[in-house]
Amino acid sequence: MPANSVVVPRREYAPVVLNLMLACGLGGLEQAAFDYHQLLQIAGYRPVSVIQPQAKMRQLFAQAGLEYELLNNWGMYDFFSKWQLTKIIRRYRPVCIITHGSRAAYMTQQARYSDKQPIIAVSHNYKYKRLLESDYIVALTKDMQTAIASESYTYEKIIVIPDAVKPAPVAAVKARDEKVWPERPIIGAMGRFEEEKGYDLLIQALAVLHSSGIECRLVLAGAGSKEKELRSLAQELAVSQWVDFVGWVSGAQKQKFLSNCDVFCVPSRRETFGISMIEAFSYKIPVVASKTQGPMQIAQHGQVMELVDVDDPQALASGLQRMLQDRNYRGKTAESGYNLVQEKYTQSAVAAGLKDFLSRVIVRS
Repeated sequence: MPANSVVVPRREYAPVVLNLMLACGLGGLEQAAFDYHQLLQIAGYRPVSVIQPQAKMRQLFAQAGLEYELLNNWGMYDFFSKWQLTKIIRRYRPVCIITHGSRAAYMTQQARYSDKQPIIAVSHNYKYKRLLESDYIVALTKDMQTAIASESYTYEKIIVIPDAVKPAPVAAVKARDEKVWPERPIIGAMGRFEEEKGYDLLIQALAVLHSSGIECRLVLAGAGSKEKELRSLAQELAVSQWVDFVGWVSGAQKQKFLSNCDVFCVPSRRETFGISMIEAFSYKIPVVASKTQGPMQIAQHGQVMELVDVDDPQALASGLQRMLQDRNYRGKTAESGYNLVQEKYTQSAVAAGLKDFLSRVIVRS
């Protein structure tokens, strides 16, 4: 077995699916690739993930005991990397290859040696030009499916499969039902600290709330290039004592973070899906989100959150105020969001849809 391989107990005769992700950060795409490995296991396949040696998700793969291969890649046109990927494909002879991100899709299109191994590209955002040469595309929402089809891509080859979340611990949900509303509630948000995520808007909204006499704390989980600017903004608006930056959270840390949140906020300027929002739903946390693509699609299933105008801190503050002060509305939306997750977004529900799709794709190939 090659030195770069990680061997774990597995079903020796289960069909192999390669799960390729070449990004190195800790954002939604990287988390989704990790989650896909587990979904494929639930669906009865033997997934082998292909990641970069410097990928920050590598530690999570190792800690979870997941089988993976390491592939150095220095860009879209790294021909040595392409050659190495072809070797990996030949070694495992997968029934299909699932890719995450434009670079992974393009590299696989170049490295594949047989069209009997269909390439299935998961579109995690609306930057899907590089995915169009793949055999099939997974869209996270119907809106994304329609957008991809508008590029003259065969509609029947675009399947909608949302991201999935692990169910919240039963004890955490029970504690939520029994929780006494605090005098100084916590607003939580989680993700990359980049402009598109809108955390500057959330800090401005916090300042509006405090100026109106509504005391609350803001806890931000994540990291990114805008962290220094966000800290400076909190100081400038005199709310730094009410804002906590706790870094990236996972595992038990994430459970604790979500359990402590009283309201969850997704203030994005652009949001393709919103996996953190679904995680909040699973903990029965009431959610306030901006009217971006992902939340708008999810909101079609019922009154599961408070939606506010994009790029508008005053509107965001008003939405948060309603959620903080209206107990009945807060409880109703939290219950609806929780029920929606149980119906559509648990690992078992999403894995069933993935299994059905793959069974049809592999038979055709």
